[in-house]
Formats: sequence, structure tokens, C-alpha cells
Amino acid sequence: MSMKLIKYLVIIFAMSYQEVVAKTKMYGDRKSNMRTFGDEAMVFLPAGAALGSLIIGDYQGTKELFLGTGMSQLIIVGLKESTHRQRPDHKGSYKSFPSGHSAAAFSGAAYLHHRYGSAWAYPGYTIASIVAYSRVYANKHHIDDVIASASIAVFNSLLFTSSHVSDAKISVLPYFSSDGLGAQMSIKIDGSKSQTIQPSKEDFDFQYELITGGKNYEKNVLFYKEKENINLNEVSSHNKYPLFATPQITAHITSNFFYQGRLSLFENLDDGIIDQGFNFQNKSYLSNEHLVFSLRQYELSQLVFYDFFPESDWIFQLGAGLGISQHQIRIDNILGDKFAQYKSFDYYPKVMLGMGMELTNKFTLAHQGTIGHNDNITSHQLESYILYNINSRWYVRLIYGLEYLKRDIIIQGDLYYQHKIDAQYGALSVGYRF
Repeated sequence: MSMKLIKYLVIIFAMSYQEVVAKTKMYGDRKSNMRTFGDEAMVFLPAGAALGSLIIGDYQGTKELFLGTGMSQLIIVGLKESTHRQRPDHKGSYKSFPSGHSAAAFSGAAYLHHRYGSAWAYPGYTIASIVAYSRVYANKHHIDDVIASASIAVFNSLLFTSSHVSDAKISVLPYFSSDGLGAQMSIKIDGSKSQTIQPSKEDFDFQYELITGGKNYEKNVLFYKEKENINLNEVSSHNKYPLFATPQITAHITSNFFYQGRLSLFENLDDGIIDQGFNFQNKSYLSNEHLVFSLRQYELSQLVFYDFFPESDWIFQLGAGLGISQHQIRIDNILGDKFAQYKSFDYYPKVMLGMGMELTNKFTLAHQGTIGHNDNITSHQLESYILYNINSRWYVRLIYGLEYLKRDIIIQGDLYYQHKIDAQYGALSVGYRF
């Protein structure tokens, strides 16, 4: 019997009995009062909003709440069934992305905000945020699972919910036309009539988008003294193309200056059999050992850029800013007796170059590259995308990106490892201007 066949049998055996033998603290869930609160509040918030609307006779609002919540849950269920992302507790469920609890809670909160005004936004979004945190705390979801759910819920509320504030002089209402979904602004004049103004995309100062996609690692290794030591792709037997969800906001500072903030929350938690043994943080891992591996890359990228031709079809942008990053590697064997981790927090300057062209009123083709560097980190990212304007408020982007990262891991003042990543990714983003 060949060694390759023996290895495959070991892998099959280990995966078949993973739920029985897995004792590592990297898997498993948490049962607590926080989790109980989240389970209850995800029902209480939309149900309480519906009940309140019925009590005051706002039957139209109740209808809009059911439409927005129902559409959000349809999208959530569709994504759960199609993405098959494993929950971080690794108990056999592949319905982590996105979070149904968080979507339900944020559906109720966003409805209260958009229907009855900002006074209801603060308590509603606070409770919904606690629900989202409870799902991460219980180890049922990754952070970007709940961020994606919150965005989906708010997007659908914007589509289906109209304002019910009686003394509002300005209201934003959804509309449907042959061109697609959109929004219109109504301005009350002299307390009697109202004029409807269809805004253009240039009339908005902010835009928010949710970017979702998957990564393909060409290289994901730890080097020790210039020799490849740990191939982290081997410890990814389930997630060949790990998912991610990234929120991004862009704001107009002046006609030429813009601010762009992007929160990248990437986590890959998986297990597998390694070919070659290695040492990490004073722990020794053997060849053919069943290991659990977690890679977390959290980054807040903040850029201010200058658009040289804001009134032209051509795009040429230069910018600079700051990247704030947390990088964490956790490794354990499946039995839980070889846990080791490394965590670092860094900030580094970044520069950005953007070029492209608005092909028509609907389509834009563009490229954006960023470079970040300090003594410990070198980061390159290049994105190419096609943007389609559904209408003046809503747009979608198809994105293809390349990512390179080299991070020095310093332990007790000495260069211990270098973590190098080469990855490509594809993504779809949905954006809203306001």
C-alpha cells in the first residue's frame, strides 16, 4: 500500500470522526445569556415594529416591513444554500453566510428608522448590533457574515420603506420604472403641494457599498530563514475559495477631493493533514498530523484622493492615506493540545492610483491600485472593475483583484517568520448613493 493511499485514508478517517474527537478551543460554540438575548431579540425587534405600526393604524408601513424583511430573508436563504460557508464552530453546518438572525434584527431597526425617523434609529440599530455581536460571540458566524446581513437588510428597507414622518418637508421614496428600482425626493412647498425631483448621481455626497466575493490563494506560506516552512494551503481541506464581505464608504469632501474608507474583514478557519512537520511558537507539529488553522486579516484602509477630471468621462485619481491592520495566525491540532498563535497590530502609509473611463451613462470601466509599506509590511492590491448604474442611486460593480502581502513576524525582537500571500479574487458589490 503506497504512502499516498495511506495519507488519503488518514484524511478520510480524521474527517469522518472530527465531531467526536475535536477538542480544540478553536472549534465549538458558546452558550450564554448573550446568545439567548440574540435569539430572542432577532424576533422581538421586527415583530415589535410590526405590532407598533398596527397599533397606530399604519397598515401600509406593516406591509412595507413584511416586504422588506421577506425579501431580505429570501436573499439570505439563497446565499446560505449557494455559498456553503462552514460555520466557525465546525459542527457540520455549512450555512454561515450570511446571518439570518442579524438580517431579521436589522430589518426591524432599518424599518423603524426609514419609516418613523432618526429618533427610532439609535435604539433600533443598537439592539440589532447586539444581536449581530451575539452571533459572532456564540461562534456561529464570522464577522463579515453579520456585516453582510446588516447591509442586505438596510438595502431592502431602503427599497421598500417610505417615510411616515408627518411634518417632514423632504422625504425620499422608492420608485419602480422600466429602468429599474430607484428613489425620488419629494419637497413640500407652502404646506400644500409637492414637487418631485429626480436627482442625478452627482447630487449625492456619500455612497455605501457591500463587496462580496471569494479568494483563490496562489501562495499562502510561512517562510523561516528564506526556506518555505509551512504551506498554509494544505490546512484548507474545505474552503478552497474562502468568502469575504467588505463594506466601503466614499464621501465627497469638495468637488475634487474624496474620502474612501474600506473595512476588510477576512478570516479562514479550516483543518487538514500536513505533509511536512514544522515548529511554530515553541510548538512542534508532525507530518501527517491533523491540524486546525485560522488566518485573520482585518484592515481599515482610509484614503483621501484627488480627482483630476470630475466633470469629464475620463477618470484619473491620486490619493494617499493610512492602513490599520490586525493580523492573527492560530494553529492547533485537532485534539486541542498544541495551540499556538501570533497576533500583530500595525499601521502603515498607503498611496493610490485610479484610472478609467465612463463609457456611457450606465457603464464605467476603471482600475485602482494601492501600495502600502512600513518596516514590517509590504502590501500591493490591484482591482479592475465594471460599474453599472441601475439608476441615480443604485449601482453594482463586477470586480477582479490581485493581492500581494509580505508581513514580517517579529518575536522577542527577532525576525522569526515571513508570511507571504499571493491571491486573486472575484467579487460583486452593490452600492447606494445618499
